[in-house]
Amino acid sequence: MHRTGFRHGGESKGARSAVEADPSPAKAIPVPMMAAFTALPHHQDALDETNSNTIKCIPDYRNRIKRMIVFWKSNYPDYYEQIVVPLTPEQKANTRFFYNAEEDLRYNILDPLSLQNFMSATKIKPNGKEYSYDHIRKYHDAILYCSGIAKLPLPPTYRSSMKSYLENMKKEKATAKSGGKTDEQEADQIPFVLYKDICQWSLESGNLMLWTYTITQWNCMARSCNIAPLGFRNISRKEANDSITIQYEINKQDQTGVNTTPKNCYANPFEPAICIMLALGCYLCVNDVMFDRESDSIFRKSGKDKSASDSVGCMVVWYAQSSKYQRNWQFPVVLLGL
Repeated sequence: MHRTGFRHGGESKGARSAVEADPSPAKAIPVPMMAAFTALPHHQDALDETNSNTIKCIPDYRNRIKRMIVFWKSNYPDYYEQIVVPLTPEQKANTRFFYNAEEDLRYNILDPLSLQNFMSATKIKPNGKEYSYDHIRKYHDAILYCSGIAKLPLPPTYRSSMKSYLENMKKEKATAKSGGKTDEQEADQIPFVLYKDICQWSLESGNLMLWTYTITQWNCMARSCNIAPLGFRNISRKEANDSITIQYEINKQDQTGVNTTPKNCYANPFEPAICIMLALGCYLCVNDVMFDRESDSIFRKSGKDKSASDSVGCMVVWYAQSSKYQRNWQFPVVLLGL
């Protein structure tokens, strides 16, 4: 059956369709405004503590921003007056995001050429060697991160300009590296014979913490900051009788801990001085007081983030200053990564 057109309320079908298709604000569907919310002080503190897990790089980034500001103030005072702004008392008090900074940048008017000028002018170390590419690139990283904190978008041309510059910088560093003009590593690797010597000295001096810490770090092929927070939760034996598995929560490349790799560490009955099973057994027996604590940390006795690594650093200095080290190793302490 054919249905004829009809009118509704004196309005034709065509006219009604045109009105419904009208994109004018008067016909737009109203969007409800977000409800106002202000957190209580103690709730805000808890939120800030959670958010602080993403800003461990803040001290380094703020120090890099400070170096740029000093450079511009000294060499380009007119530009400094335009780009630098003092922090408010409230911002200075927020050490989570501003660390010890006194000034910040107007990131929305930052000329990428000024940053490139700074990076190229400061690429040489006092010893005449060139800084590594990663060290130079982190100034760019600092700008990206801190502009987000300030909620000031960078100029539209900033990223494309910096991308081109960093590609050229990478080529320059590759050329410098081939000529032996760059320091890619802040510290040299510790050779196996020196590792064994440190372990032997630790045993002879009764330094069980340095002995166990060094062996654990060597077996995990890890950075010190990954070994310091280890607890009993990170160690398992599973079904093996001659090894343990160590898996830390996060690493440098995976801050969420989703893809951390378990490390199988095997006993070494042929060389007890570097046997991780013997070292852990001796260390835990002597420090059995740790079993009565709420924390299950193995090396952090005081619970502070750097308490373990700082202690180990002091112990290695003692080793480096010992007569045994001076007699057996004729190279500077910097080899130990101190």
